[in-house]
Amino acid sequence: MRDKISCFSENAVNVSHPSCSSYANTACVSPKLTPSVQNAVSCVYKITLSTKKQFLVTVSWCKNHYAQGLTIKFGDDPTACFKLNMNSRLFRKKKGTKVLESDNSKMEIFWDLSKAKYDTSGPEPVDGFYILAMVDSEIGLILGDMAEEAVAKKFKTSATPVAKVSLVSRQEHCSGNDIYSTKAQFSDTGIVHDILIRCSGENDGLKHPVLSVSIDKKTVIRVKRLQWNFRGNQTIFLDGLLVDLMWDVHNWFFNPSSRYAVFMFRTRSGMDSRLWLEEKLVQKEQDRVEFSLLIYAYELVANAAYIGTPGKGILAADESTGTIGKRLSSINVENNESNRRALRELLFCAPGALQYISGVILFEETLYQKTVGDKPFVDVLKEGGVLPGIKVDKGTVELAGTNGETTTQGLDGLAQHCQQYYEAGARFAKWRAVLKIGPNEPSQLAIHENANGLARCAVICQENGLVPIVEPEILVDGSHDIDQCTDVTERVLAACYKALNEHHAILEGTLLKPPLVQMPRRFHLRWLIIP
Repeated sequence: MRDKISCFSENAVNVSHPSCSSYANTACVSPKLTPSVQNAVSCVYKITLSTKKQFLVTVSWCKNHYAQGLTIKFGDDPTACFKLNMNSRLFRKKKGTKVLESDNSKMEIFWDLSKAKYDTSGPEPVDGFYILAMVDSEIGLILGDMAEEAVAKKFKTSATPVAKVSLVSRQEHCSGNDIYSTKAQFSDTGIVHDILIRCSGENDGLKHPVLSVSIDKKTVIRVKRLQWNFRGNQTIFLDGLLVDLMWDVHNWFFNPSSRYAVFMFRTRSGMDSRLWLEEKLVQKEQDRVEFSLLIYAYELVANAAYIGTPGKGILAADESTGTIGKRLSSINVENNESNRRALRELLFCAPGALQYISGVILFEETLYQKTVGDKPFVDVLKEGGVLPGIKVDKGTVELAGTNGETTTQGLDGLAQHCQQYYEAGARFAKWRAVLKIGPNEPSQLAIHENANGLARCAVICQENGLVPIVEPEILVDGSHDIDQCTDVTERVLAACYKALNEHHAILEGTLLKPPLVQMPRRFHLRWLIIP
């Protein structure tokens, strides 16, 4: 008979009690699969001083393609905020102190990240660091494996008071499609638990998506037909606590502009209502502190990061019908749909062909083609660990009012096309803009027009679930030198990212194909023969 005290209710799952779950007592993930990557982590701590004064301190770690940094914020006062960018040459101070003042209180921050070691799967250091926060001469926050040693050195006497600290909430922003892995301690006296969330689908041989959550290698919930059950909750018993698990994956299926999911764990007492979403994070009228863990999972950023996997590249198989016809004619093969399909099948199905490829750019015709065995090329690529992409621009036309400069066409109806491409299996898209270098080129008009075209395309693609490849190509024909090419490249890239920012594109969900900074082709041979 089940222990009703430990199980609390017929619908609750006790992680430590095997009789309280109908699922197998095994991990819900395969060891062959790679967990997602954390892009940002924010922890909120409640500090209670000896004077009973309370503070909420938010410690945030972030890591993306452009920066890796730390932010410490005291309360809601924007002036009581400390930021550290570990990648910036100007602000890269990995060891030091900082004094802040807010609400008649003095905060002192001591940190040493000079020897910090980081896990490849997240932005937080794992060892070799410390962070100390003093509030009104009391030790308020101690983080890092070197913290105790630092406290002993800085405060040699035991007279320095230590404030009461509790972890209130933790938010994790992850890039991934299938598996999310993290650790959590739900009470100050509890142990650290391993949490794994897996979303299975067609790649696992399932007809409908399935959500599985395991804690300490025990499956606590399994949600079938996830597209119908995209929101829900389950009560779990952990370390003598009631923990509410809530999931919301609606945007994964029905909101292509964001495509993110939320998973939330929150402790509560047996007397509390389960409708806790509208409650305040910290209940001031009670002395106890509840803990919340929020996991935000982003598909778009995950796909962008996956395409940029070190050691892998993108195969461009998006030749138009005319271009591929020239290649077929060189071997006396007729340019028809059957032969074009056979050539693409040879590229995708050759043994070992996909080993070092993370993405393939397809022509629209190829996106819907199948192998001789009636298997869609999209499925062949996905099974080989390759994301299918699509070329979405319709070529260039001359830009009126310029000296033969061009702009790219294809924005009309692009949103509808992107929706169709995503449903067909594409996960990224390429848009190419072309500029040239001349005595007065590229003109500011051409730079502005092409930058805005790239930005508009990027936003439309992201709104429909596709990662945009931003490609401002600068032709290497002409009589310019490498210094002029460098200047033009800087101007073009600056304009592109200004436009992307103004159009509110998610930069972490984009990829840049940068132009090469080089001299014109006609100078290459001359450089090769100079001793």
